[in-house]
Amino acid sequence: MDEQTAILVTGASGIVGYGILKTLREAPFPLTLFGSSIHPVSVASKFCHTFIQAPATSNSGYLNWLLETVTNFNIQAIIPGIEADVFFLNKHRQQLADSNCFPLLNQEKLINLCRDKWLFFEFLQHYNLPCLIPTQKWNGNISSLNHATYPILFKPREGYAGRGHQLVENKAGLSSLPPSFVDTYIVQPYIGNKAQEYSVAVFGDGQGDFFNKLCLKRTLSPMGYTNFGQFVELNDIDSTLKALCTILKPLGPTNFQFRLHKGEYKLLEVNPRISSSTSMRALLGYNEAVMALNYFLKGHSPPLPVIKPGYVVRYIEDCVFYEDGSHF
Repeated sequence: MDEQTAILVTGASGIVGYGILKTLREAPFPLTLFGSSIHPVSVASKFCHTFIQAPATSNSGYLNWLLETVTNFNIQAIIPGIEADVFFLNKHRQQLADSNCFPLLNQEKLINLCRDKWLFFEFLQHYNLPCLIPTQKWNGNISSLNHATYPILFKPREGYAGRGHQLVENKAGLSSLPPSFVDTYIVQPYIGNKAQEYSVAVFGDGQGDFFNKLCLKRTLSPMGYTNFGQFVELNDIDSTLKALCTILKPLGPTNFQFRLHKGEYKLLEVNPRISSSTSMRALLGYNEAVMALNYFLKGHSPPLPVIKPGYVVRYIEDCVFYEDGSHF
């Protein structure tokens, strides 16, 4: 990557997408950054050299548009900034490879496994891991929860950032659940509390181990993304991470979410991608997007980063785009 490398970040108008672009601007090698989004006006233009309006990922013409964009701008790598694109790029790896473009993705099997929380739990339960939260698929039968300890939490099998979660405080609350929850939701005991939630980023080697990690004790916004992150060492979580990585074999940036419950770290979910806290981690010295480019495009193993301990707070700010093309 001694020459200028063209990188496309999709979903660039969202917190993950423009967070990735922000961190790539700190790369110690020359990059030409492209950002795409369905939204014609967004903050993405501030952080990339060229903004491109994209059709929706669900649009039947999205693949053709993507391949044309890759060819027209000589895009050498794509980093998905929204979950829909993670799944889409995972499905179309070969078409991108045929266009000499590398999608920065985790293991294909892991991406597919993490898409469905019930299938993910079914897979892991065979390993008797202490970090697993007891989970069952909701079948609509109230008697199946006769021995449940309330409150209990209903989560959609597919989704992210806490969307669609419903807390049920007692058995009477089960009667108000919509029929659409049947077979599409899982049920878990509500464990721990929001003050003991941790987001752990690792860079997996694809062989069952990881090169490095960074842990944040976090609080979440109402939208489900991290709005406060405090760096913590959490050396006592390493054995749990190693057990999970041995089984899942993550490759590249991978995000594990835990809650501390009765002295044990309980796994909430695994996101096999760069997460919304990536720009916060970069401010502390852990730039996973740059590490991913170095690893996937240059073959350089990620080093142990030099972390500057502290905490990061998210806030809303204004960005103005003047008619003369300048922006602040």
